[in-house]
Amino acid sequence: MRSSGGPPSHREGSLPRPSLQALPSAKVSLNGRVTLRCVLPVKPSLGSVMFMWLKAGTPEPLGRALQQSQRWADFTLQSVTVQDAGSFRCVYYEKTVQPRASEPSEPLHVCVTDSLTRPSLTVEPSSSVSLGEKVTLWCQSASCGTRFTLNKDGEDKPVQTIDSPQDKAGFLIPRVTRNHTGTYYCLHHTGEDIPTPALYSDPLELSVSGERGEPVPEAGEADAYPVNNLIRICLAALVLAVIGMVLSYDCHSPRS
Repeated sequence: MRSSGGPPSHREGSLPRPSLQALPSAKVSLNGRVTLRCVLPVKPSLGSVMFMWLKAGTPEPLGRALQQSQRWADFTLQSVTVQDAGSFRCVYYEKTVQPRASEPSEPLHVCVTDSLTRPSLTVEPSSSVSLGEKVTLWCQSASCGTRFTLNKDGEDKPVQTIDSPQDKAGFLIPRVTRNHTGTYYCLHHTGEDIPTPALYSDPLELSVSGERGEPVPEAGEADAYPVNNLIRICLAALVLAVIGMVLSYDCHSPRS
Protein backbone atom coordinates (compact mmCIF):
# COMPACT_ATOMS: atom_id res chain seq x y z
CA MET A 1 0.00 0.00 0.00
CA ARG A 2 1.46 3.36 -1.02
CA SER A 3 1.50 6.54 1.02
CA SER A 4 -1.02 9.24 0.17
CA GLY A 5 1.72 11.58 -1.03
CA GLY A 6 3.39 9.22 -3.48
CA PRO A 7 2.62 8.23 -7.06
CA PRO A 8 0.29 5.34 -7.94
CA SER A 9 1.84 1.91 -7.60
CA HIS A 10 3.26 0.33 -10.75
CA ARG A 11 1.03 -2.10 -12.60
CA GLU A 12 1.14 -3.98 -15.87
CA GLY A 13 1.48 -1.56 -18.78
CA SER A 14 3.40 1.05 -16.78
CA LEU A 15 4.52 4.16 -18.63
CA PRO A 16 8.02 4.50 -20.16
CA ARG A 17 10.82 5.73 -17.90
CA PRO A 18 11.47 9.51 -18.00
CA SER A 19 14.90 11.16 -17.97
CA LEU A 20 16.15 13.70 -15.44
CA GLN A 21 18.46 16.60 -16.31
CA ALA A 22 20.19 19.25 -14.20
CA LEU A 23 20.26 22.78 -15.64
CA PRO A 24 22.74 24.34 -16.02
CA SER A 25 24.76 21.59 -14.28
CA ALA A 26 24.55 18.96 -11.56
CA LYS A 27 27.61 20.58 -9.98
CA VAL A 28 26.26 23.57 -8.10
CA SER A 29 28.10 26.26 -6.18
CA LEU A 30 27.07 26.96 -2.61
CA ASN A 31 23.97 29.22 -2.55
CA GLY A 32 23.62 28.66 -6.28
CA ARG A 33 20.57 27.50 -8.20
CA VAL A 34 19.82 24.33 -10.15
CA THR A 35 16.75 23.23 -12.10
CA LEU A 36 15.82 19.55 -12.27
CA ARG A 37 14.01 18.92 -15.55
CA CYS A 38 11.96 15.73 -15.89
CA VAL A 39 11.48 14.82 -19.56
CA LEU A 40 8.96 12.36 -21.00
CA PRO A 41 10.22 9.90 -23.64
CA VAL A 42 7.18 10.69 -25.83
CA LYS A 43 4.67 13.51 -26.06
CA PRO A 44 1.77 12.90 -23.67
CA SER A 45 -1.54 11.76 -25.13
CA LEU A 46 -4.82 13.44 -24.30
CA GLY A 47 -5.17 14.14 -20.61
CA SER A 48 -3.00 15.54 -17.85
CA VAL A 49 0.32 14.22 -16.59
CA MET A 50 1.54 14.70 -13.02
CA PHE A 51 5.32 14.96 -12.50
CA MET A 52 6.96 14.23 -9.16
CA TRP A 53 10.56 14.68 -7.94
CA LEU A 54 12.07 12.30 -5.40
CA LYS A 55 15.25 12.45 -3.35
CA ALA A 56 17.04 9.47 -1.81
CA GLY A 57 16.51 9.39 1.94
CA THR A 58 13.43 11.64 1.80
CA PRO A 59 10.13 9.74 2.17
CA GLU A 60 7.85 12.38 0.61
CA PRO A 61 8.15 13.87 -2.91
CA LEU A 62 10.03 17.17 -3.10
CA GLY A 63 7.56 18.67 -5.54
CA ARG A 64 4.81 18.08 -8.09
CA ALA A 65 3.84 19.71 -11.37
CA LEU A 66 0.79 19.15 -13.59
CA GLN A 67 1.26 19.38 -17.36
CA GLN A 68 -1.15 18.87 -20.25
CA SER A 69 0.90 19.34 -23.42
CA GLN A 70 4.62 19.75 -22.65
CA ARG A 71 7.02 16.82 -22.56
CA TRP A 72 8.83 18.19 -19.52
CA ALA A 73 8.38 19.91 -16.18
CA ASP A 74 10.87 21.75 -13.96
CA PHE A 75 11.63 21.75 -10.25
CA THR A 76 14.16 24.33 -9.04
CA LEU A 77 16.38 24.22 -5.98
CA GLN A 78 16.97 27.80 -4.87
CA SER A 79 20.02 28.92 -2.85
CA VAL A 80 21.53 25.43 -2.68
CA THR A 81 23.05 24.26 0.59
CA VAL A 82 25.11 21.18 1.41
CA GLN A 83 21.93 19.51 2.68
CA ASP A 84 20.36 19.86 -0.80
CA ALA A 85 23.01 17.65 -2.37
CA GLY A 86 22.11 14.03 -3.07
CA SER A 87 20.60 11.60 -5.56
CA PHE A 88 17.37 12.61 -7.31
CA ARG A 89 14.83 10.81 -9.50
CA CYS A 90 11.56 11.77 -11.11
CA VAL A 91 8.38 9.90 -12.03
CA TYR A 92 5.13 10.79 -13.75
CA TYR A 93 1.64 9.35 -13.93
CA GLU A 94 -1.61 9.90 -15.76
CA LYS A 95 -4.37 11.84 -14.06
CA THR A 96 -7.10 9.35 -14.94
CA VAL A 97 -9.59 7.17 -13.09
CA GLN A 98 -7.11 4.27 -13.19
CA PRO A 99 -3.75 6.05 -13.39
CA ARG A 100 -0.63 4.36 -14.70
CA ALA A 101 2.70 5.33 -13.16
CA SER A 102 6.10 5.34 -14.83
CA GLU A 103 9.25 3.67 -13.62
CA PRO A 104 11.53 6.17 -11.83
CA SER A 105 14.19 7.89 -13.91
CA GLU A 106 17.83 6.95 -13.56
CA PRO A 107 19.35 8.66 -10.50
CA LEU A 108 20.94 12.09 -10.92
CA HIS A 109 23.55 13.16 -8.38
CA VAL A 110 23.64 16.85 -7.44
CA CYS A 111 26.73 18.00 -5.55
CA VAL A 112 28.10 21.25 -4.12
CA THR A 113 31.38 22.34 -5.72
CA ASP A 114 32.93 24.86 -3.34
CA SER A 115 32.22 23.25 -0.01
CA LEU A 116 34.63 21.01 1.84
CA THR A 117 32.38 18.72 3.83
CA ARG A 118 33.18 15.79 6.05
CA PRO A 119 32.06 12.46 4.53
CA SER A 120 30.31 9.81 6.57
CA LEU A 121 31.48 6.21 6.98
CA THR A 122 29.04 3.39 7.77
CA VAL A 123 29.27 -0.39 7.70
CA GLU A 124 26.99 -3.26 6.68
CA PRO A 125 25.92 -5.56 8.20
CA SER A 126 27.66 -4.58 11.46
CA SER A 127 30.90 -3.22 12.88
CA SER A 128 31.23 -6.44 14.93
CA VAL A 129 31.57 -9.46 12.64
CA SER A 130 32.81 -13.04 12.75
CA LEU A 131 35.77 -14.52 10.93
CA GLY A 132 35.02 -15.17 7.26
CA GLU A 133 32.00 -12.84 7.04
CA LYS A 134 31.47 -10.29 4.25
CA VAL A 135 31.57 -6.59 5.18
CA THR A 136 30.96 -3.42 3.17
CA LEU A 137 32.11 0.00 4.36
CA TRP A 138 30.13 2.86 2.77
CA CYS A 139 31.63 6.32 2.33
CA GLN A 140 29.14 9.09 1.46
CA SER A 141 29.73 12.79 0.74
CA ALA A 142 27.89 15.88 -0.51
CA SER A 143 30.99 17.37 -2.14
CA CYS A 144 31.72 17.14 -5.88
CA GLY A 145 34.53 14.64 -5.64
CA THR A 146 35.46 11.83 -7.99
CA ARG A 147 37.64 9.67 -5.76
CA PHE A 148 36.88 7.83 -2.53
CA THR A 149 39.68 6.41 -0.39
CA LEU A 150 39.39 4.08 2.58
CA ASN A 151 42.14 4.42 5.14
CA LYS A 152 43.10 2.42 8.21
CA ASP A 153 45.05 3.51 11.26
CA GLY A 154 48.61 2.24 11.06
CA GLU A 155 48.61 1.95 7.25
CA ASP A 156 50.69 4.41 5.20
CA LYS A 157 48.60 4.02 2.04
CA PRO A 158 44.82 3.80 1.48
CA VAL A 159 43.38 0.32 1.93
CA GLN A 160 41.14 0.77 -1.12
CA THR A 161 40.44 3.49 -3.71
CA ILE A 162 37.28 3.88 -5.82
CA ASP A 163 36.70 6.39 -8.62
CA SER A 164 33.00 7.21 -8.86
CA PRO A 165 30.88 10.22 -9.88
CA GLN A 166 28.19 9.18 -7.39
CA ASP A 167 27.77 10.51 -3.87
CA LYS A 168 28.85 7.27 -2.19
CA ALA A 169 31.06 4.24 -2.70
CA GLY A 170 31.11 0.82 -1.08
CA PHE A 171 34.40 -0.78 -0.01
CA LEU A 172 33.91 -4.55 0.07
CA ILE A 173 35.83 -6.93 2.30
CA PRO A 174 34.60 -10.31 1.01
CA ARG A 175 35.97 -12.44 3.88
CA VAL A 176 37.26 -10.75 7.00
CA THR A 177 40.28 -12.02 8.92
CA ARG A 178 41.83 -10.85 12.18
CA ASN A 179 44.04 -8.52 10.17
CA HIS A 180 40.95 -6.47 9.26
CA THR A 181 40.36 -5.51 12.90
CA GLY A 182 41.08 -1.82 13.41
CA THR A 183 39.99 1.79 12.96
CA TYR A 184 38.92 3.01 9.51
CA TYR A 185 38.07 6.40 8.03
CA CYS A 186 37.37 7.62 4.50
CA LEU A 187 38.06 10.66 2.33
CA HIS A 188 36.28 12.08 -0.73
CA HIS A 189 38.28 14.35 -3.02
CA THR A 190 38.59 15.47 -6.63
CA GLY A 191 41.65 13.71 -7.99
CA GLU A 192 45.10 12.31 -7.41
CA ASP A 193 46.18 14.86 -4.81
CA ILE A 194 44.60 14.85 -1.36
CA PRO A 195 43.53 18.40 -0.43
CA THR A 196 45.00 20.21 2.55
CA PRO A 197 43.36 20.56 4.93
CA ALA A 198 41.51 17.32 4.27
CA LEU A 199 38.27 16.46 6.02
CA TYR A 200 38.15 12.79 6.87
CA SER A 201 35.10 10.97 8.12
CA ASP A 202 34.67 10.15 11.77
CA PRO A 203 36.55 6.94 12.64
CA LEU A 204 34.78 3.59 12.49
CA GLU A 205 35.98 0.67 14.60
CA LEU A 206 35.75 -2.78 13.01
CA SER A 207 36.08 -5.76 15.35
CA VAL A 208 36.40 -9.39 14.26
CA SER A 209 35.42 -12.20 16.61
CA GLY A 210 36.20 -15.93 16.52
CA GLU A 211 38.24 -18.57 18.31
CA ARG A 212 41.97 -17.86 18.24
CA GLY A 213 43.65 -20.23 15.83
CA GLU A 214 40.39 -20.95 14.01
CA PRO A 215 41.37 -21.48 10.36
CA VAL A 216 39.93 -19.07 7.83
CA PRO A 217 40.68 -20.52 4.38
CA GLU A 218 41.74 -18.11 1.71
CA ALA A 219 39.72 -17.72 -1.48
CA GLY A 220 39.71 -21.01 -3.38
CA GLU A 221 40.94 -23.12 -0.48
CA ALA A 222 37.46 -24.14 0.63
CA ASP A 223 36.73 -25.52 -2.84
CA ALA A 224 40.04 -27.41 -2.80
CA TYR A 225 39.27 -29.34 0.41
CA PRO A 226 37.01 -32.02 -1.19
CA VAL A 227 39.58 -32.59 -3.96
CA ASN A 228 42.42 -32.95 -1.46
CA ASN A 229 40.40 -35.40 0.62
CA LEU A 230 39.62 -37.48 -2.47
CA ILE A 231 43.31 -37.65 -3.36
CA ARG A 232 44.17 -38.81 0.17
CA ILE A 233 41.48 -41.52 0.04
CA CYS A 234 42.75 -42.77 -3.34
CA LEU A 235 46.34 -42.88 -2.08
CA ALA A 236 45.28 -44.78 1.04
CA ALA A 237 43.33 -47.28 -1.06
CA LEU A 238 46.34 -47.77 -3.33
CA VAL A 239 48.64 -48.40 -0.36
CA LEU A 240 46.20 -50.94 1.09
CA ALA A 241 45.96 -52.68 -2.28
CA VAL A 242 49.75 -52.96 -2.54
CA ILE A 243 50.00 -54.32 1.02
CA GLY A 244 47.28 -56.86 0.22
CA MET A 245 49.13 -58.01 -2.89
CA VAL A 246 52.38 -58.41 -0.95
CA LEU A 247 50.69 -60.42 1.80
CA SER A 248 48.88 -62.59 -0.74
CA TYR A 249 52.12 -63.31 -2.60
CA ASP A 250 53.89 -64.12 0.67
CA CYS A 251 51.17 -66.58 1.71
CA HIS A 252 51.14 -68.48 -1.60
CA SER A 253 54.88 -68.53 -2.26
CA PRO A 254 56.67 -71.91 -1.57
CA ARG A 255 58.63 -72.02 1.67
CA SER A 256 62.28 -72.74 1.40
